[in-house]
Amino acid sequence: MTANCFVLASILKKNDNRFKGLVHFGIDNDNLSIKSWRYSPFTDQFIFDKYGKEKEKELRNIRFKEVHVNEKNELILNGEERYVTSHFMNMQNYIIYHYEDIISAKLDSSGKLIWARNINKSQASRKISPYLSYTSVYRNGKIYFFINGSEEVREMTNDRIEFGIPLLKKMNLYAISLNDAGKMDYKKIIEDDESDVSFSAGNGLILNDGECLIFQGRRKRKKQITRLEL
Repeated sequence: MTANCFVLASILKKNDNRFKGLVHFGIDNDNLSIKSWRYSPFTDQFIFDKYGKEKEKELRNIRFKEVHVNEKNELILNGEERYVTSHFMNMQNYIIYHYEDIISAKLDSSGKLIWARNINKSQASRKISPYLSYTSVYRNGKIYFFINGSEEVREMTNDRIEFGIPLLKKMNLYAISLNDAGKMDYKKIIEDDESDVSFSAGNGLILNDGECLIFQGRRKRKKQITRLEL
């Protein structure tokens, strides 16, 4: 029996940690031998999503969070650019946790890359925060991402979007969707002015196989729970 797995591919040079694409391996369950493999570089659409017209850059600091498998045995991989920086200010050293762009890629059952998309965002905090990052759900042929963002959302050319840097005291909850062909769309779910709390978009609770989600909200002593149905 053969199982599917994947790893990230990078340039095999000294001190080089730039990611260029994905490698898919078919592995035998009985003896863990490699039965097949396929390398797919990131698409031009993906690079354009992230860098605009600059096409010679590559990604760093990617952390894939989950893999969804649909009825066709296709794989949808979701991840995020995450890294930590250190800053010295006023005789103190500060650690900043960065949660940057979301990466989503779809591969067919043989490991061939069908599409890859990049959702532009920038989030940072002095501590690991449940209000940052994202929660994703695969439902009815679409992948959904739930994130906190500012009021500013830039709609750019070629189906690209960029979410502004959110403030902890002023966050809107957004839902971003990618359909079966990788077409991107988004919708504001909860506006900051409509709620007394900020919701933990990075720690959503998924129920009934993605049919609904629950997000906890908090601001000072105020607490709230919201339920979203797909």
